[in-house]
Amino acid sequence: AIVFTMANLPYAREGDGLGQLFHDNQHRKNCWAATATLVISGFIVDFFITVLAIATIAIVTFGFGMLCKRLIDGFTGDTLGALCEITETVVAIMLAVFLTH
Repeated sequence: AIVFTMANLPYAREGDGLGQLFHDNQHRKNCWAATATLVISGFIVDFFITVLAIATIAIVTFGFGMLCKRLIDGFTGDTLGALCEITETVVAIMLAVFLTH
């Protein structure tokens, strides 16, 4: 989620911030490499749960990215941290609900 956001949104701050350090070193090929690693390792463990988790991550990342783009015109280090926590929480809840039923 974080790598995808850094690859697809501009950095929102005028000055230097922690997010700028990551944005300057980020390229779209790294986004695809991270996604491929997630998909391959997930499919080795469990195909169906991986599909659910990736779909959940995609929805959360897209929604949060759109919100950040609309409100602050991009991302900052703080929004990347928030995205990390939100994504982990939503995926954990989704898995808890799915695996108990």
